[in-house]
Parts: sequence; C-alpha cells; structure tokens
Amino acid sequence: MKKYIFLSALIISVFSCESDKDDSSIIPLDSENLPGKYIDAMTIDSKGAVWFSTSEIGDMGSMPPFSSSLPVTHYLTKYFKGSFSIYDDKFTGAKQMLVDKNDKVWFITSKSLYNFDDQGTVEYFRLPGDKGLFNWITTDRENNIWVGGLNTPLLKITSDQEINITKIADELSSTAGHFDIHNNLWMALWDNWIGRRNPSGKWTYYNSSNSALPYQNFWCITSDKNNIWAGTGWSDNSVNLMRFNGSKWEHIVPKDNLGNTISGTVRQLYSDGNKIWIVSEVSVNNAFDSGYLITFDGEKWNRIYDAPVKDGISGIELDLSHNKAYIGTKNNGCILVNIK
Repeated sequence: MKKYIFLSALIISVFSCESDKDDSSIIPLDSENLPGKYIDAMTIDSKGAVWFSTSEIGDMGSMPPFSSSLPVTHYLTKYFKGSFSIYDDKFTGAKQMLVDKNDKVWFITSKSLYNFDDQGTVEYFRLPGDKGLFNWITTDRENNIWVGGLNTPLLKITSDQEINITKIADELSSTAGHFDIHNNLWMALWDNWIGRRNPSGKWTYYNSSNSALPYQNFWCITSDKNNIWAGTGWSDNSVNLMRFNGSKWEHIVPKDNLGNTISGTVRQLYSDGNKIWIVSEVSVNNAFDSGYLITFDGEKWNRIYDAPVKDGISGIELDLSHNKAYIGTKNNGCILVNIK
C-alpha cells in the first residue's frame, strides 16, 4: 500500500559519526536485503528476532499532476538468525513499535494503535481526525502496553485472555513515557513538566517552579538502576541532560570520551541497565550540523563512532539477552554493536 506524506512533514535528521577504534565490536547487518531505504522503527521479540518498519519513496512517475506529496511504500520485515523475512510489503508504517508478553507486535502511527500477528494488521484505537498525535508506546514491568502523545488519552492495553484498552487519563500532552524498576510511569509532559505516576495511580509533578528542571520541553526519558534521566536542550542547548536521583533533579553535562562537552538537544535516551545511551544533536555557528551517540555509566563517558557519518539515528534497540545493540539509521540500514 502506498502512502503519501507532505514534503513539509518529511524531515530527515542527520548525525555525524566516525570509525570506532575497536572494529571488532561492529557487526554490520546485510542491510541490502532489508527492503526500504529508511528505518522508521524497530523492536526485538523474546526469541531475539528484530522487527523492522521501513519505508522508501515510490515511483515518482505514478504521481498525479501538480501533486505536493511524495509516494511512500512501507514494509514490515523480521531479521532472525542472519536472514530477513518480509511479512508485509504493503505495511501501514510505524512511528514506534514493540512486542507484548505473547510476542505480538504492537505499533503506533501518528493517529492509530495497531497490532500485527499472523493474521495481519488490526487497528485497535484511532484518534479523531482533527485532534491528537500519538508520540510513544512502551511497556510496564508486567508487560502491559501504554500509549500517549500530544492531546491524546493515556491508554493502557492488557492482553491476557483478550485485549482490553483502558483510558487512564482522558487527555494529556506528552512526548515520551517510561517505566522504572519500581513500575512508576515517568512522562515527559509538554511545557517543561515531568510527571510520575506510581502503581496505585498517584501523580507527582516536577517543573522549573518546584525543582531544578529548566524551563523548556523534554523529548525523551529513561532510567537506570538508581536514576531517572530526561533529555532536553531546546531552546537552551547548554542544558540538555537532567538526572533525578530520587530526591532532586540536577543538570549533567554530557561529554565524549575525550572530555569534550556535548552541547545540543538530547532527542533520544535508552538504558541497558548499566549505562545510558544518548543521542544528542550538535549545532555549529547556531545551525544544526551533526549529532553524537554517547554512553554514560555514571563515571565514564564514551562516544560510539560506529554509526555512519552524516546520517540520522532512527532508534536503538537493546538486546540484553545477547549483549547487542541494534542502531537503526535513516539511510544506511542497521548496525549491530556489542554492549560492553
């Protein structure tokens, strides 16, 4: 199925990376067999299979005259034991995706929540056409699915005997959601707020008025064993990474492995349990130039040079069972890196 997207919505971020000195850690996937030029979303199931939502610009010759949009074809592909299998060459396309406790693939677009299994794709929830955009999908510690976004309900999806969808809140505006080891839901809320919902449903809110959080939006959130991490940096790129240690928020200055300060908006955050993975934009002369992928274990900073130069990182999936990290790019397929 071909989808059309407006040129104004086609934004391709670019990130700059170089070659790592330890080439033994790099395991390129044979991405030539992965259909679609752009990796839009990824997830890993319990067997270690990686699911890819990819896309590519279709045949321009089939465009209607004077059209202001591009034809885009989407694919759903599984990578397992060194080979790719195309499951759907007319895929809807995914903004983010994950698997539930039954290894069923769930994904969101800007307006809908879907489930994919052997029978195909089923839409389970759709936002009104004139309101709301889904931004994120995640799982809690009991493998229930949660979905949120801008001007959307906060949804909880359980899939035991049957699939049930519960509205936890009628409407919230959030850019990211994450569950910590205590099953608290942390949300990056719009307009410089961060909210925490404990398992019993009680909310606690933090912003620049009652904490050290900066007065700017947050784009991503994750946790390690002891801390909550939130990425920010727009409009003040000098304050881009915040850490909550259980009692207070503090600004942490990201650095590369040479000790250089990384000043740029932190757009993505991940955790492998021992360290956090940070995708940060970098500006040169007040203009966007490139970006870094760095890790931090609480003491040591390390820049990951494995991602291709001048290419966007669409996402990172951590396979902790096999100590691997899958780095999805916008133009150069997927790279598999050992987690040290």
